[in-house]
Amino acid sequence: MQKIYANDLTQLLALIEEETVRERNLRNRLKKGIAAKHLRMPREILQEFIDISETLATPLNDNLGYMIVVTGVDKSGKETQAFNPEGDIRLTSIYDYLLSKSHRVLRISLPSYRNTFGSLIAAYLGKEDSGVKILGELPEEVAWILWSLDRAQHNLEAKDWLSKDPSNVVVSKRWTETNIVYQKAKGINTNRILMLERNIIKPTYTFVIDVPVETVFRRMHTSKEKPDKYENLELLAKVRKNYARLHKYYPFGKIFYFDGSRSPKRVNQKLLEKLNDLGF
Repeated sequence: MQKIYANDLTQLLALIEEETVRERNLRNRLKKGIAAKHLRMPREILQEFIDISETLATPLNDNLGYMIVVTGVDKSGKETQAFNPEGDIRLTSIYDYLLSKSHRVLRISLPSYRNTFGSLIAAYLGKEDSGVKILGELPEEVAWILWSLDRAQHNLEAKDWLSKDPSNVVVSKRWTETNIVYQKAKGINTNRILMLERNIIKPTYTFVIDVPVETVFRRMHTSKEKPDKYENLELLAKVRKNYARLHKYYPFGKIFYFDGSRSPKRVNQKLLEKLNDLGF
C-alpha cells in the first residue's frame, strides 16, 4: 500500500491552488516550488500532480457538443439513472437512451477511485481498499483540491470528444457542482473552487436527483458499503439545501430537478421525458 504524508500533501495542494491562478510557466513554477519544499512523495506521483495541474491552467475553448451531468446527494440513484450498471431491465439509462438516438456518448463517473487522485479521495473519505494511506490528518482547507484534480484528468478527453462532432455528448455522474455543494457545506468559499476549476468544461444540462436525507439514510442501511466521512445526516442535510440553490453558486447551463424519492422506474421515466423535451 502506498503511503503519503498528510503534511506533504497539504503543502502540495496549497502550492497548486496558489500557482494555477497564474497560468504562464506553471510547470516550471510547480517544479521549483516542490523542490523547495522537499516533499516526501514518489517522483511519479509528483509528476502526475504537475501534469494534471496544467490542465486546470489551460484555457477552455468553445465546445460544440452537449454535456449532461447527473448529480445529487449520496445514494440518490445517480449511477443507476446515468449508466444502469446493474442492468435493471425496467430502466433505460441516460447513456443507453442517447445511444439509441444515434448520439456518440462519452461516459464519466466521479470520483474515479482507481487512479492516483481518486485513490487519495477514497483514503481521505475513509473508504476501504483505497490502495493508499494518508499518514496524518489532511485539512479540509485543501482536501477539496483532490476532487478538482480528479476532474481535470477527464477534462481534456471530454473537450476533445465534444469538439469532434456537434452530436457528441458527454454524460457524467457528478462534475464541478458536486464539489461546490459539498465543500460549501464544509465551509469552503465557492469562489476558490470556481477559480481553480475555471477551465473545466461547463455542463449544458444538470439533472439533480433530489432525495430527502432520511431516505438516503434508509438506503445506506440496506447497502453493503460502510458510510464514508461525508455520509452523515448533518452534512448531507446542508448539501441538499445547497443543491436546491445550485444556480446561485454555479450559474452554468440549465438545471432540472427530479424527485428521487419515487421508484427508480418513475424517476427514469421523468428523466427520459426531459431528454425528449430537450430534443434528444
